[in-house]
Amino acid sequence: MISKKIFFFHIPKTAGTSVTVAMMQRFPHERICPYAHREELEANDISKLKQWDFFRGHLPLSICRQIPRLFVFTFLRNPVERALSEYHYVTAQRQEIEEEIQEKKCTNWCVRPMRVYEQINFKEAVGKRPDYIMERLNFQTGWLAGKGEAWIDRDKENMNTLRIALANMKKIDFVGLVEHMDISLILLSWRLQIPLLSFPQLYKVNQNRPKGGWRQELVDMESELIQIARMDQSLYAVAKERLTREWEEFCGEIKMDSRRKLDESGYMQIEAFLNQRAENKDWRAYLASHLRQLERKARTFRKKIW
Repeated sequence: MISKKIFFFHIPKTAGTSVTVAMMQRFPHERICPYAHREELEANDISKLKQWDFFRGHLPLSICRQIPRLFVFTFLRNPVERALSEYHYVTAQRQEIEEEIQEKKCTNWCVRPMRVYEQINFKEAVGKRPDYIMERLNFQTGWLAGKGEAWIDRDKENMNTLRIALANMKKIDFVGLVEHMDISLILLSWRLQIPLLSFPQLYKVNQNRPKGGWRQELVDMESELIQIARMDQSLYAVAKERLTREWEEFCGEIKMDSRRKLDESGYMQIEAFLNQRAENKDWRAYLASHLRQLERKARTFRKKIW
C-alpha cells in the first residue's frame, strides 16, 4: 500500500491506461477518486477531494491547489509517435467514441481529432490543416501549460505556452518517458518507496495495434513533422535530461553502472533493493506509530498520577 496522496496527470496517448491500472492496484478501491475527466470533476463537489488518496486521468493541474502535499507524476511521449497514436485511436475506435459522446462519458480531447479525421487522413492534414497539425504535434506542451489552469500567473509573467509548460513540469515530482518505460517505472517505484512497478500486462493494451506499417507512408515527412513538433521536442528533451540525472542518482545508490544495459540479473538486483527499501519503510512507519501510541498512554498515565 502507498501512504501518500498521489496524482497521475495523464496526458492522452502516453501509455496512461496501463500506468493507471498498475497504480490502482496499490490503493483500496474506496481511496481512489472516481472522477477521471475534467468534466466529471467540475460537475461534482470538489470539497470532497481530500477524502481520496489516488487521483488519475485527464484532470486539471489546478487540483494541486486543493490538496496539500500531493505527489504528482506524469509521462511524456515522442510527440510524433503520440500524434500518430492519437490518429490511429480516433479512426479505429470511432464508433466507441461516438457512443461515449452520446452518453457524455467522453473527454473532449478526442472529439476534435475524430471530426477532422472523418474528412482527411493524417498525411493530408499536414498539408491542408497546418494549424491543426501544429496543435496535435505540440499537444503535450499545451496540456502541461494547463489551458489556463497554470500554477504560475500567466498574465503577470507574460510567458509563452512552452515556458508555462516547462515551469509547470518543473513543479511535477516525477516525469517518465514512454520510450524509456522500464527505467521510468523503476524510478517511480524508487520515488514512491514501493516495490518495483513491473507488470507483464503493461504492454498488452497495445498488442492489437499495427506495429509500424500504418505509418510507413509518413517516412518521407519525418523531418518536417519533427520541425513542426519543436515545442514538444523541447519539452521532451528537458524531461529526458531530468530522467537521465535521476537514473544516475539511483544507480549510484544501488552501486550499479548507469550505462549498463538492463538484463535479468540487473532487474533482480533492482527489485530486491526496492522491495527491501519498501519493507524497511513500512517497518519504520509501524514503529513510529507504535511509539506515538506509547507516548500518548504515558501522558495519560502521568495525568492520572498527578
